[in-house]
Amino acid sequence: MLQSKKNTICQFCGSGALVRKHGKSRAGIQRFWCSFCSRTFQNDYIYTGWEQQAKTMMVDFLSQGLSTDEISKKSGWPARRVKKMISSLKLNED
Repeated sequence: MLQSKKNTICQFCGSGALVRKHGKSRAGIQRFWCSFCSRTFQNDYIYTGWEQQAKTMMVDFLSQGLSTDEISKKSGWPARRVKKMISSLKLNED
């Protein structure tokens, strides 16, 4: 079993000892798998959808009362990514 660097911590559960390498993304970025919560993640993303500016735009779109499809058309992001960003914003509010 390949172990990752000691400083890689799961973004979902916070475990660090149970994280291992899990292949690479289509863009060639290292993916990780947490055996504690069984989720995969990356430490780095190349997509602008996860940058603060994109999240700010998403909040602005939502405050205008736009639907997921309307946000997708205006921003150029796939509807699936828009839904994921909305759910991540809701999680951050709690």
